[in-house]
Amino acid sequence: MRKIRDEIEARVRDLIENRADEIRTDRSAHARRPAQLLPSLVDEFEGIRTPEEIRACSNAILAHYADAPVRLFLLTLADRAARECLREERCYELVG
Repeated sequence: MRKIRDEIEARVRDLIENRADEIRTDRSAHARRPAQLLPSLVDEFEGIRTPEEIRACSNAILAHYADAPVRLFLLTLADRAARECLREERCYELVG
């Protein structure tokens, strides 16, 4: 058990000391967010909103998080805000 614990500790320390900045600046998660967000929005709002409106809303919401650190909960916040926006037509204010 101690050997495993020590190995995990060593890996975590290496991650913090040598790779934290690399992880923080990696934009790949940001690039995947539209692909993660759009399918469920289309499922819910297809026929109510045009594909262009759904895309514009999701882009506007995600733009608010463009500089945020990569965190999973941001996608949840963006999803909630986009749904609210599409239900209440607030997206028109966000996209112009």
